[in-house]
Amino acid sequence: MVKYESYKVTIEFTRRVVGALPKNPDVIDAWAQARAKKNNRTEEEAREIAEKIKEEVQADVVEKSWVCFKSDDTGLYLEDRNIKAMLRECATTLGTFRGTGSVAKRQTFQHGLFVEPERIYFMRDGKPITEPDGQQERAIHVMTAMGPRDSLKREDYIDLPASIEFRIDVVVQTDRKQAFITEDILREWFDLGQRIGLGGSRSQQFGKFKVVSFEKV
Repeated sequence: MVKYESYKVTIEFTRRVVGALPKNPDVIDAWAQARAKKNNRTEEEAREIAEKIKEEVQADVVEKSWVCFKSDDTGLYLEDRNIKAMLRECATTLGTFRGTGSVAKRQTFQHGLFVEPERIYFMRDGKPITEPDGQQERAIHVMTAMGPRDSLKREDYIDLPASIEFRIDVVVQTDRKQAFITEDILREWFDLGQRIGLGGSRSQQFGKFKVVSFEKV
C-alpha cells in the first residue's frame, strides 16, 4: 500500500485574482449586450458595438485578448495543475532541484506529488463564487498578420475576499520514513508562492495571497 504525507492548505487572496482562460469571440456578443443594458442602450446598439469590436480586432487576437476563469455548475475554479505549476516555479526559483538529493526530489515532485481536488473552487463567506465580480481592461501590444497593433485586453476578475482550500499528498518511498519533499520544503515553496501568486496577469501583481492554514493531516 502506498504511503503518503498529506497537508491541508487554505489560502486567502490579498490581491484581485484575474482569469487566464481565453474566451471564445462569440462571448463578445453577450458582453456587448450586458454593457448596453447597463448603459440603457438597445439590443441593436449592442449588436453594433459587438460588430465594431470584431472588425477592429481580428478573431485570433480577440480570443487572446479576453480571458476568464474555468467554471461549472458549482462555480469558478482553479485546477490542481495550477497549484502544481506554481509550486514548480517556486522550486525552480529556490533551487530545490539542485544539489544533494535533487534527483529524488524532482522525481517525487513529478510523479509523487498530488493536489486534490481536481477542481479547486473560489470561496467567499463559505460559498463558491459563481460569477466574476467584473472585467478590467488594459492596453496591450499584439502582433497580427497586418503587423503590430495596440489592443485592449479584457480580464474577468474576482475581488476580495476570496479563498481556496486544497490538499497536497506526497509519496513516501517504501524504504524511507519521510518523503523526499518534506513539510519544511513545502512551507518554503508556499512562502515564496505568496508573492508569485495564482491566476492570470501575475506580472501585474495580481493573484497574490497569504497562507492562513497549513496543517499536516
